[in-house]
Amino acid sequence: LSQGIDKAKVEQIGFEDFNAARRDELDSHVRITGPNATVAQDLEPEYLSFAGNGKLYVAMQENNAFAIIDPSSASVEKIVGLGEKSWGDYKLDASNKDGIVGNFQSYPQLVGLYMPDSIDSYSVNGKHYLVSANEGDGREYGFNTTQQLCDQAGFEWDEDDYSNSTMYATEPGFCLSHIDEVRGKKLDITADHPLASALKDKKQLSRLKVVKPAATLAADQNVQAFGARSFSIWDENGKIVFDSGDQIAQIAFLTQQAQFNSSNDSNQSGDDRSDDKGSEPEAIEVAYINGRHYVFVGLERQGGIMVFDISDPKQAQFLHYVNRRDYAQAVCTQVEDGECTSGIYNPRAGDLGPESIHYFSRLNQHYIAVGNEVSGTTSVYRIEL
Repeated sequence: LSQGIDKAKVEQIGFEDFNAARRDELDSHVRITGPNATVAQDLEPEYLSFAGNGKLYVAMQENNAFAIIDPSSASVEKIVGLGEKSWGDYKLDASNKDGIVGNFQSYPQLVGLYMPDSIDSYSVNGKHYLVSANEGDGREYGFNTTQQLCDQAGFEWDEDDYSNSTMYATEPGFCLSHIDEVRGKKLDITADHPLASALKDKKQLSRLKVVKPAATLAADQNVQAFGARSFSIWDENGKIVFDSGDQIAQIAFLTQQAQFNSSNDSNQSGDDRSDDKGSEPEAIEVAYINGRHYVFVGLERQGGIMVFDISDPKQAQFLHYVNRRDYAQAVCTQVEDGECTSGIYNPRAGDLGPESIHYFSRLNQHYIAVGNEVSGTTSVYRIEL
């Protein structure tokens, strides 16, 4: 843009080299799972950040990877798989049908794929770091047709079952031609797998949505969940430096127990998202204020912003959690059986679904602006240290 916006040059950076010539550079942690897709088609850039080392980092959420790009040559230096986080080291609530809000348990051989959504970057003492909001995301592809035609094609019907009515051949609905998730109770595993019992128990893992494997999981293979329910700090090579573990969930539970793991479109939905991806860290932003680095993490489902001091990248410290959401209010002006029927947001419900965060300063004051997807609101917070 140095010559003016009217003379701007656009250069596309693709991943076609990884279809063949550079295919062997991809490690096993880079997920290439789309049906009938090339590597370049499968890779999904989600979010990006320019780091202090001059590199451009691109989060590819569904692929559980970062791409590291050299802007000066408009080339992809490498693609780094982000690996797995063990839930044997931390605890999570993995069921929405156990009758217990905050049923935290630990599971060796259950892992979370980080699958970051938003990322940002910062530098400390000449070293460069990325921060990621580890929301997680699966894939589903489909089309509208009747249940009869969906069944005949061997696909998965995603609507009410019409098989015993005349609507079986006439009522249109959504037919899933590809989906990469499955409930724990339907996971294909060997009988001697250490999680076999937990995966059949609705108070443990039977409800959890996990990655559908290409083949039967053997006893020594991990069960993979979507997302890590955390934020992480990575070095400039994509190696993990810090992960918040189960801290986000534990803090959210302590501050609003009955509404823990709520959905963002219902204020009577405590525990509703436990079997999915929990509070879903979605938005992330770094701010440098008075010689310290802070990260702001937006929780898409639970709502609110968590603040951590990340000045020491290896030992991030929790500081504060604010949630401008009123759980006592209906999320819209007309509700039936807990569901919004009017489609009109109730402003008394507060902010719902933080999607993005932006830090800025004015007149020596520091602020963040938060875009809330579900409520359609924008909130501005003044930062007081």
